Amino acid sequence: MAAILQEEKANPRLMETEEDTNMKNPLALCLALFLLLGITGGLALAEDDWIESLYEENITDFTDNPLLIELFGEGNMRFLYPISGQISLDMPEWMFDLYGIIADEYGFESLVLIVRDEKGYVLDFFRTETETGAVEDPHVLLADVNFDGYQDVLFSEGAMGAHGNYWYNAYIWSPEDGAFWYAEDFYEIVNPMPDARDEVIRSRGANSAFEDIYSYYRFQSDLFLLDEELWIISDDELTYDLYQYDYDLQDRVLMSAGPFDVNDAKWGPDTIWKLVDPIWNTGRHYQPRYE
Repeated sequence: MAAILQEEKANPRLMETEEDTNMKNPLALCLALFLLLGITGGLALAEDDWIESLYEENITDFTDNPLLIELFGEGNMRFLYPISGQISLDMPEWMFDLYGIIADEYGFESLVLIVRDEKGYVLDFFRTETETGAVEDPHVLLADVNFDGYQDVLFSEGAMGAHGNYWYNAYIWSPEDGAFWYAEDFYEIVNPMPDARDEVIRSRGANSAFEDIYSYYRFQSDLFLLDEELWIISDDELTYDLYQYDYDLQDRVLMSAGPFDVNDAKWGPDTIWKLVDPIWNTGRHYQPRYE
C-alpha cells in the first residue's frame, strides 16, 4: 500500500520525469491500468500506480471516473458513508469516503475506503472483502485504538447476526512511515470500545440469548492480544466463567467460576472490569471514550 503523500514539493514520487509526463495523458493512463489489471488478474499490483495516478491527476470527482471504471467496473461502485477528521492536531483534516462494490442485488462483494487530503486529492485507499455480502449500516470511525496519540481509521460492514454485533477493519496510523497499516487481528474483536484510561480495547458481545461475553485486549508488539474473557450465563441462576488467554497453549484457561453478582467487589469500578461503568454500553456507532 502506498504511503500517504503529505507534501508535494518534498515527495520524490511527484518529481517530474518523461515517464510521468506520458502517464498524465488520460488515454495512456487508462491503457496502462488496463494492461496492469489484465496481466495481474486483479487489484494487487496496480494499487500504487492507481493511487499515484489519481493524486497526480488531481482527481476529486469519482462520478463515471475512467480510473474507477477500469478498476472496479462501470456502474458497480456505490457511495455509502463519508467522514472527515484529523489524525492528529498538527495534521490537516482529511476525508474518508466509504464505497461498496456491488456483487448483485442482495449485497456487496467488497468495501473500498478512499482517503483524500484537505484539497480532495486521493492519498490512499483500502479494500476489504465482505463477510456476508449483505452490508447493513456501513460506517467509518476515527479512534486511537493503539493509544499512541494518533487517530486510526475503522470501517465496518455494519451489524451482523441476530444480536446486531459489529466488527471493524482497522488501519493504524504509523507516524514513522507516514502511512496506515492493516491490523488484521482487530477484526476478531466484536463491538470494540477503546478505553484510554486503562489502555485496553473492551469488547462485549452475545454468544446466545443466555450468554454475554465481556473481554478486553491489549495492544502489544503490533498485535491486539486477548487478555481475559468473562462469560455471564443466564440459566436457572446467574453464573460466570472467567478465562485468561494462554498464548503458549493457544487457548483460554479457566481462572474462576461461580454465582454472579454485579455488586461483587471483583467486578467493581476500581477493577479492570468496571461492569457497572457505561463504557460497556454497546450501540450503533460507538464514540471513543476517555480521550
